[in-house]
Amino acid sequence: RRVQGAQVMLEVGLNVTRELPDACIELRDGTKLVREEQVSLWPQQTYRKVFSALAAIPAYTFQLRTHDKQLLLEHTEGKYDFVPRDQVHLGKQPSYQFPRQAQFGADDYLAAASERESNGQLPDALKTYRDGLINFPQSIALNRAAGRLEVALQQYDHAEEHLAKALLWRSNDQETAYYLGLAEAANGREGNARMHLEFAQQADSFHAPALLVLAQLEARDRKIDRALTLVEEALAARPDLARAGVMQLALLRTLGRQAAAKMRLQYWQEEDPTNSTIAYEAVRMGTSNPALLAHLAGDPQRILDLATNYMSMGLYEDALELLSEKYPTGSEVFREPGTPPTDKYPLLAYYRGYCRYALGQSGRADFAAASELPTDYVFPNRAESFLVLRKAVEVNPQDGTAHFLLGSLYLSSDQPQLALGEWQMARQIKPSIPTLERNMGYTILHSGGPVEQAIDLFREGTKYDSHNIEVYLGLEEAMKRAGRPADERAQVLESFPDMKGAPAALIFRTTEVLAEAGQFARAEKLLEHRFFPREEGGKSAGDVYVDLRLQQAVARATTHDCRTADRMVASVTNPAATVPGTTEKIAPSAETASSRLLRKRVDELCPASAR
Repeated sequence: RRVQGAQVMLEVGLNVTRELPDACIELRDGTKLVREEQVSLWPQQTYRKVFSALAAIPAYTFQLRTHDKQLLLEHTEGKYDFVPRDQVHLGKQPSYQFPRQAQFGADDYLAAASERESNGQLPDALKTYRDGLINFPQSIALNRAAGRLEVALQQYDHAEEHLAKALLWRSNDQETAYYLGLAEAANGREGNARMHLEFAQQADSFHAPALLVLAQLEARDRKIDRALTLVEEALAARPDLARAGVMQLALLRTLGRQAAAKMRLQYWQEEDPTNSTIAYEAVRMGTSNPALLAHLAGDPQRILDLATNYMSMGLYEDALELLSEKYPTGSEVFREPGTPPTDKYPLLAYYRGYCRYALGQSGRADFAAASELPTDYVFPNRAESFLVLRKAVEVNPQDGTAHFLLGSLYLSSDQPQLALGEWQMARQIKPSIPTLERNMGYTILHSGGPVEQAIDLFREGTKYDSHNIEVYLGLEEAMKRAGRPADERAQVLESFPDMKGAPAALIFRTTEVLAEAGQFARAEKLLEHRFFPREEGGKSAGDVYVDLRLQQAVARATTHDCRTADRMVASVTNPAATVPGTTEKIAPSAETASSRLLRKRVDELCPASAR
């Protein structure tokens, strides 16, 4: 709103989430219509309109209506759907307080685990569900929730156990039946999976998803007509479901129904123009699209996205052709830093070999090629990768790369002991794989394994992966847990081969450990004349410097040199010309939680009577 003499001007902006042809824009003074405009609105465009020469009333009302005058949106100047002021309570808000875990009931375990799951803490959530089942093994809700999460984490054996119990006690639960069907299908128990998925599809929420899994099972049995029927039944209920559209196109093409496939292709390209699988189906039907290959080449995971779509339907010829494509490598390909090119990505070769075996051919050469490729920035996480990598180690038990990647896959599924087993085999075969010993050391530390074993692994990692700072940080953490002195731990950190160019995380931790060892001058020297990039939510050089000075003050206070300690506390925010990040904006660093604790410790050691 802008005042123009005795009149006002209103500027209106609006974004819509769906197409609204012939919509009606109305501007009202209460119930009185002041201005009206007919306009077609689209999600791709922002509607903007300036209404000028309006009477200077306190507030106008904007209304958006459909072509038949149904009200969709209304806004009056200065009016918002806020909580009334008298219902707003400042300060800490009341929250549910869980009882001590020893007093948990089944609902408490369920609520605590659900909260952790909602916050993305999946391993902690699963542990909480399982802790609850130890005390309440008959709880339907806990068995169902644990099984559902186990399906998400690809722990299908455990999922079957828990979901079968829940369904036995509540046989009309379609949600449980759906997840149980997924677990059984993943474990190759397709007969049982069909039974449970057919039951699950009776519920609206699981109708289309269950039908699509059933269609995949039928397609894998080469019952392509039946699979297509199930897909089209799902589309009848969910005509916008692009995943079903991808399956429909592939199945129509496989059946040789080219005219129908091309007709549906046009529909799906309009419905989901950025879908890479739909674009690839267009290529399979004769359309040239070099930009698609460049897009896929930008990230090998995009290729695996498409390949697994075909593999899920047993269309291994299509998957193999996609995986065998010669992808561009020139300037038209845009990759994230560190992303390997397609010909250096071992999972593509492993998937190629697996598809050959599925077609009755030999994939040994592909597996052998994959085993020689680097594993940098390769993070397997798909359910299909279990089948692929298990086949690789079955064909060649001495494939260290496959064992390493299979271990990484187990860890992504929160199965640390299985991960360690695979990594141990990889270590015996090919100990020089980057991050291998680092991964093993951290997994042992975080799963409660022997600390000394973790120390040995990290030390081995400094030999094979000497420029990986996490090997040194992990070694120092393990040594601290083992009770090793600070000066010994500092020596480990300082043994990094390029301390001059070391990342901030290593420098900051070394500074902290040196301060713990009482070597304050060496610690401060380490911070001098460096560039430390800021990290959102991370420590700054100022934070580390202030804590270092306060730790020195604590050391003085411990020896009853309270005057020196007080001077250090008073001057803690004085800039240090040689330490970056301390010459300006250092004051907030003196108010961090750690600095407040250190100042409190000085006050405890130097009471007023001692000053």
